[in-house]
Amino acid sequence: REIGLERTAWFDGRADTIASTTAALDYLSYLSAEFHGDWELTLAAYNAGPGRVRRAIQRNEKAGEPIDFWSLPLPEETRAYVPKMLALVSLFKEETPVLKVPAAGAGAGFEQLDVGLRISLDKAAQLSGVPETELKRLNAGLLHGVTGPKGPHTLYLPAGTSQAFMARLDAADKDELFSLPASHDVVAGDTLSEIAHRYGMSQRRLMDLNALDNARIRIGQTLAVVDVRGNAKTD
Repeated sequence: REIGLERTAWFDGRADTIASTTAALDYLSYLSAEFHGDWELTLAAYNAGPGRVRRAIQRNEKAGEPIDFWSLPLPEETRAYVPKMLALVSLFKEETPVLKVPAAGAGAGFEQLDVGLRISLDKAAQLSGVPETELKRLNAGLLHGVTGPKGPHTLYLPAGTSQAFMARLDAADKDELFSLPASHDVVAGDTLSEIAHRYGMSQRRLMDLNALDNARIRIGQTLAVVDVRGNAKTD
């Protein structure tokens, strides 16, 4: 949350390739600025947290000791993490390649597509001809294998498949295609147990369906109450 990653009942930005990579780069930029461009301290803070690195610096300053990375009292994992990163960079810089990095090859990668309508990954697999397992891997941020009720309706498809997908989508029967999860908007007085009873499922199942860690809900929150194939979940 602190670095802007979205997490809802339908989407977890930590598992989304673009969102998580962008957040990681933004976080590294922020840490680099905080530690005045010292990338050893930046990487240490990325691994151990900036608070721990700041406390280590303050401790050494009070003791009159150096405040460079190599002099700080940091966790063993962090003290190994930074040298490993520096060693990796050094290997990449060798004139004679030490590491053999496989080429991506033609057709590698993925495309980002705004479908414009709500869709589940099983239906997207039917339209694209891409195995559902591959779409789940590419779209790991979709917690229930379906885009959220209010969007955005973004899918990642293997490179070179989006044009055919959109052509089939335009020709598809939308009523049949989009029989997707029903949802419940929480209002004053709602409790999770009452909502679960209303839709014929256990509270545990309702929590699992919405990636909830506890029974606390808030007014205005949207809860999924039907699975991705349109069937009420009963236990």
